[in-house]
Amino acid sequence: MSIRVDRAQEADLDAIYRLECMCFPMPWTRDSFRRELRRRDDVAVYLAARVDDQVVGYAGMWVAGGEAHIATIGVHPQYRGRGLGQRIMLRLFQEAIARGSERAFLEFRPSNTAARNLYAKLGFREVGLRRGYYQDTGEDAIVAELSDLQDPAFQRQMEQWEQEAAARSNAERSTDDSS
Repeated sequence: MSIRVDRAQEADLDAIYRLECMCFPMPWTRDSFRRELRRRDDVAVYLAARVDDQVVGYAGMWVAGGEAHIATIGVHPQYRGRGLGQRIMLRLFQEAIARGSERAFLEFRPSNTAARNLYAKLGFREVGLRRGYYQDTGEDAIVAELSDLQDPAFQRQMEQWEQEAAARSNAERSTDDSS
C-alpha cells in the first residue's frame, strides 16, 4: 500500500465529493469543493490522500492571521484505523507552519470518538463548545485548539509521528503482500 498526501487538484473533485458523502451526514456541496479547489490564493489548502493513486482521504483548511482553521477531513471507511487521518493532519500542520501559523483550530462532534482521540493525540486542547452547531441532529461542536505549531519541540514530535506512521504503513504493506 503506497500512501501519498499531496495538494488536491480539481481532477480530484469527484473522488473527494464521494468521500465527503460517505463520511458526513450533512456533506458540503460539490460546488463548495469546486470553489475551494479553484482558489488561487494562499488562504485555502486542500489535500488528497492517495493509496496507489486512488483518493481515499482528503482535508481542507484556511490559513490567515497566524491561524489555521481545519475545515474538513475525511477518510474512506475501509482505510480508517490505519493512521491515514494522522498523516493527513501532519501534512496540514506542515502547510500551516510554512505559512506562519502559530495555532490551529477545528470543530468536531462529541460523538466522533475516533476524531476526538486523534486530535488529543496530536496535542489539541478542547477550548469551547458551539451549542447546536450540527443542524442534522442539533449536536454541539467541540472547538479544539493546537497552540504550538511553531514550537521546535512540537515540530520534533511531528517528525516522530511521521516516522511512526510510515512504519505502520510499511507493516501493513507487508501484511497485505503476504495475504
